[in-house]
Amino acid sequence: MKLLVPAFLSAAALLAAPAAAQDAAPPTPEQAQAAARHFALANGLLQAPATANVPQEVKNRIFLCIYSAPFKEISEKATAFIEANDQLSLDDDNHVRNAILFVCGYRPQAPQQ
Repeated sequence: MKLLVPAFLSAAALLAAPAAAQDAAPPTPEQAQAAARHFALANGLLQAPATANVPQEVKNRIFLCIYSAPFKEISEKATAFIEANDQLSLDDDNHVRNAILFVCGYRPQAPQQ
């Protein structure tokens, strides 16, 4: 899995705002479909055998994030993050996975030389 998190740093300010209060309105069909896709991609980072190449640090971060925040918030922030960055696409599963990881606070360590 190729992590693109450093490319996402330009939109970090977008995600720094505190979460809004829970809306009473149900999600639109598009929002529900996007959230379901985002959840499937995030869940794929946690489930074997697909996780053989996913570092434990990534698995821990995504689990704690999903456990501690409403997935609606995670999905909406990931979508907003991608939409704010011209180099990213909501149609690219890797971009969505990496946006979710970024929203969840994962920052890969720079390779040691």
